[in-house]
Amino acid sequence: MTEENTKKRVTLKSHEFDRLKLDIDILTHALKEHKELQNSINTLNELISKFTDIKESDKKSLAAFKATEIRTQNAIKKIENSMNIFRMENKKISVNAISKNSGVSYNTVKKYLSKDSIISFNESAI
Repeated sequence: MTEENTKKRVTLKSHEFDRLKLDIDILTHALKEHKELQNSINTLNELISKFTDIKESDKKSLAAFKATEIRTQNAIKKIENSMNIFRMENKKISVNAISKNSGVSYNTVKKYLSKDSIISFNESAI
């Protein structure tokens, strides 16, 4: 029997299994958000390519909107990465800690995270 065909069993404690489920949920959620943002960016690119005869001011507005979408996507990624680091280190998650760790402003972190999500992450770490 080759090693490819062998099955391996892993024994997990209840809290380890719960944490693994949470990791999968977080990754699934992040993937869905990434796909949604990518679809938005693709739609914007299609609009830009359709309107080649538009005024210069309109082009600037579309470019600014696209840049904002990209900045938003990058901020969300930084926040999620910071939260994952804290969770894996079993540290308490707060808006201020995420802000300092991720390099994203305090207000931006508050904008994208609700108090409920931070509380639920902190409760799952216990």
